[in-house]
Amino acid sequence: MDVRANLSKGLFYDAALHWKADMDRLRKADDKGIRPAKHVAYLAFWIRKIKPITDAYKSEAILHYKKQGRPVPAEEEITDINERVAIRLAFEHLASFASNGELLFHDETQGKDRCISYDKQKFQDAVKRYSHQKLGVDGKCVLDTLIHDMRYRAFGPHHLVHIFDQFVFNLSKEM
Repeated sequence: MDVRANLSKGLFYDAALHWKADMDRLRKADDKGIRPAKHVAYLAFWIRKIKPITDAYKSEAILHYKKQGRPVPAEEEITDINERVAIRLAFEHLASFASNGELLFHDETQGKDRCISYDKQKFQDAVKRYSHQKLGVDGKCVLDTLIHDMRYRAFGPHHLVHIFDQFVFNLSKEM
């Protein structure tokens, strides 16, 4: 992301503990295990909720102002960095569930788990297409809308589960 940021180890640990508690609770509730979309959605939820990244700036802005001997102005701060990192980490974590060239997902239309073939480049391309897909006439893309909703709306982990399930289901049609 070419960003310089400060991470609070205490807040990151707090987010990890809450995520682990949710995973433990979900494992007990469902003997089939936790599907990848749910796994990554809860991780993204806790990162955006706890906000372990305390401040972040684009690297070039820091270098520019340091050369001038001035502090980086507040308007250069990336205030939605936790939401951006949560989404990016969720997609990377989702890809980590692929093993032996396959990614498992639950297909509600068929009422069962299915595997889709996994190709790293196709997956990354699908993430870009999905994230930059335009919504409506205002010109905002999925990523912009998702960041805004995560930051300013009541937005629980179940919302993210639906989003990642939708992404994986659409991915199954592409791969």
